[in-house]
Amino acid sequence: MKTLEEKKLLVKMAKMFGQPVDQALIESIEKEEKLLKTLFKEEKKEEPKIIHYEKGTTFLNRKPIIEKEPEPIVIQEKIEEPKVLTEVDMDRGGVSPPKPVDYITTPNKPDIIKQTMAAINTAAPKLASTLERKEIEGIKRTLAEMMQKIGTLSWGGGGTGIVKIWDADDLDRANAADGLFVQYNESRRQFTFSSGAGGGAQGPQGATGAQGATGAQGVQGAVGAQGATGAQGVQGAVGAQGAAGSRFLANTVLVTNTTYTVLDTDYYIGVDVANSVTITIPTSTTTGREIVIKDESGNCENNVITISGPVDNDANGVILAINNGGLHLLYRGNYWRII
Repeated sequence: MKTLEEKKLLVKMAKMFGQPVDQALIESIEKEEKLLKTLFKEEKKEEPKIIHYEKGTTFLNRKPIIEKEPEPIVIQEKIEEPKVLTEVDMDRGGVSPPKPVDYITTPNKPDIIKQTMAAINTAAPKLASTLERKEIEGIKRTLAEMMQKIGTLSWGGGGTGIVKIWDADDLDRANAADGLFVQYNESRRQFTFSSGAGGGAQGPQGATGAQGATGAQGVQGAVGAQGATGAQGVQGAVGAQGAAGSRFLANTVLVTNTTYTVLDTDYYIGVDVANSVTITIPTSTTTGREIVIKDESGNCENNVITISGPVDNDANGVILAINNGGLHLLYRGNYWRII
């Protein structure tokens, strides 16, 4: 807790340097002064007037010399001693002519010294003010720096330390700029500004995660319309037989009418009709072509499937009458062969 004199000093210093004064501090000073006046009733004594300071002291430790009332100057009257009357004096009536009396000031030696010192001391403050002006300006600058810190202190308690990181003693502000970061430099034992580039070495690669589950197969798209048959080209030379390739994705078709003619692109023909059906197969096609005809209705014993075309040396074809049955045909030698 600060004393009354310390609080008053804070207020004076703040006003001297144009700093705002805490209103609570002023109210506290007024309350304490009022309390002191109530408890102690003292007569106001006139402060002694300082006329100069002892020689050899500085602005901070000088010792004042108080003005004293000068001693009065003693004025003595010179009186002529009585003269013995002569006969001439008697002829003149017995009275000697009066002589003028001289009045002189005869101060004591100590009084002269005091008057001289008083005159010197009157001019001394002006001389001291001139000589100490630079010292005073230096003190003012020091107090101005103190006031910047006092502004961050609470009048009722101790200091609060720095308020802004910019005021820290261990912050190197030489390279401060927008967009930089503050990081600690161990070799300099300071906080410096940095762009944050560089950083530590790259860490080890993490383990490969487990493979996700296979997604469900998408829905098959609709069969496109058959294009026009192009003109037959000139037969080229027979090429060398290539290596066996991977199995192609078969083209399928579902028959729902009582008649159907097999196309060049068909491979699997599923039949699902509630009546007898006739499937017409090509009479001639590429050797080695395969087709599959399957009863998907599961009732071809009653609704037979007639396959019209050359099948196994029979030009009229074959009839499928087994429920859920099917025929796998391969074309070779002008006939479709059941395999």
